[in-house]
Amino acid sequence: MANGLAEIGVEADFSSAGFLESGRAIDNRSVSALNSRGIDATEHLSTQVRDELVDGADLVVVMEADHLRRLVGDDPSRFDRVFTLRGLANQVNAVGPRGADETMTDWIERLNAGRTHRDFLGTTTKLDVSDPYRFGRDGFVQIADEIAVLVGVFVAGADGRVVPVPAMAGAGKGNRGDKGDSSGRRRFWSRK
Repeated sequence: MANGLAEIGVEADFSSAGFLESGRAIDNRSVSALNSRGIDATEHLSTQVRDELVDGADLVVVMEADHLRRLVGDDPSRFDRVFTLRGLANQVNAVGPRGADETMTDWIERLNAGRTHRDFLGTTTKLDVSDPYRFGRDGFVQIADEIAVLVGVFVAGADGRVVPVPAMAGAGKGNRGDKGDSSGRRRFWSRK
C-alpha cells in the first residue's frame, strides 16, 4: 500500500501492528510470499497494536472483521477510520474514487457512506481476508495475491480510478470468527 500510494504521489506514514506480542519474527512462508513480490520482510518483527497507533491514524486497515470489532470495541469513535481491507475495497467501488481536488482525508471520510456497526456484529467473515495459516503453504501465496488485488483497488481509487473488486476463491472463508489468536496484520496510514 505504501509503495502504491507513493507511486501516485500520495505522501503517507505507515505502521504495521497486530494483536500478537511484539518482537516475533515473521513466518518463513510469509517472507517467501512477500519476497516473490519484491518485498524484503526478513528483518520484520511484530509490533503489538497500541492505542496511540490507532488513535493517531487517519486510516486503520485490518484483515478480519474480528480485528475491527476488537479495535472499535475499545473505542467506538474509531469506527469511521477502521476498515477491513476487503470492506475498504468494496467501499471504494460503492462510493467512488477520490476526486481530482479531494484530499485523502476527505475521501476516507466519504468512504464511510453507508457503513454501519451492524455490518460487523456477530461472527461475520464476509469482509475478511482469510488467515493464511489455515490453508497451508499455498495459502500464503493465495492470500498475498488477494491482498495485492485489494490494495490495488484502494490505490486505484486514491488515484481517481475505479477497479472492480473481483470475487476471490476462499474470500472470507476459513476464519474462526472467534476472538482466538490471530496473526493478521493491521495497516495504519496517517497523513504527513
